[in-house]
Amino acid sequence: MKIWKMSDHDWCAAETLQEAKQVLADQINDGVVDKDFEDEYLDEPHALTDAEMDSVKFTDEDEIGLAMAKHDDDKTGEEWKARVELVKEKSPSIRQVLQERIKAGQKFPQYFAGCE
Repeated sequence: MKIWKMSDHDWCAAETLQEAKQVLADQINDGVVDKDFEDEYLDEPHALTDAEMDSVKFTDEDEIGLAMAKHDDDKTGEEWKARVELVKEKSPSIRQVLQERIKAGQKFPQYFAGCE
């Protein structure tokens, strides 16, 4: 199973790029994979390398939001920046999250992650 970075916002777990495109289209384009979909939602899609699977962190945006909210009175923003970095450091790698999902018996291909 590979992790495909479809854009800066969307990641899919699939064996092939075509499967990843279909998963993403199912998620955000009523299942339609066409030129308009590719032009609008894909930005140089590629499978993560082994090194990226271990170095890219799976960061929960809710945790980031909490870190920022705890320091919303910090005028310089340095405290919340430090807290955000700490959250990122403690986050599991993409590989770890994929292995957890496989072990849990989740079905693939799947929409793996996204951000707004």
